Amino acid sequence: MKKIIYILCFAICSFSCTAQQATLNKNANGSTVLFSNGDPSSTVRITKDGKVSIGQPNPKDKLEVNGQIHAKAVQVDLKNWADYVFTSEYTLMDLQTLAAYIKEHGHLPGVPNADTVVQEGINLGEMNTILLEKIEELTLHLITKEQQVNTLTQRLDQLEEQVAQLVKDTKN
Repeated sequence: MKKIIYILCFAICSFSCTAQQATLNKNANGSTVLFSNGDPSSTVRITKDGKVSIGQPNPKDKLEVNGQIHAKAVQVDLKNWADYVFTSEYTLMDLQTLAAYIKEHGHLPGVPNADTVVQEGINLGEMNTILLEKIEELTLHLITKEQQVNTLTQRLDQLEEQVAQLVKDTKN
């Protein structure tokens, strides 16, 4: 695994610097600096416990990048998905309760507020699950509203027929 990480980091270094700039230094803390051009935001390192970082001196996760990442695809492994919204056990919050929650808290239930996101960031897998849950809840609300509209439309058609019949009967 370490060889793969070294190869990955060397490849990153090869594309981001000339051969004269690339360095491989062991630090006193046990981390290996694969590349440093003197700019800490460009330093690529591997810690002694196998964490890789770019522009991050003390990574807490397996890979940390202090900057934008560009990729054609990202695969996120998840333990659950939001399809539970469509089960009979799921309790859908009614719209009045939802409106009251939003008025009080300023965000949807189950969705982190802006302060939390700014301070802690988001987990993309968890956020996609939360967003899907909200889309599925909206879909259920929309289906309910369509059923209500259809019922009201049928009732209106019946009332219009009754009024038309009453008008016809009073003319006779």
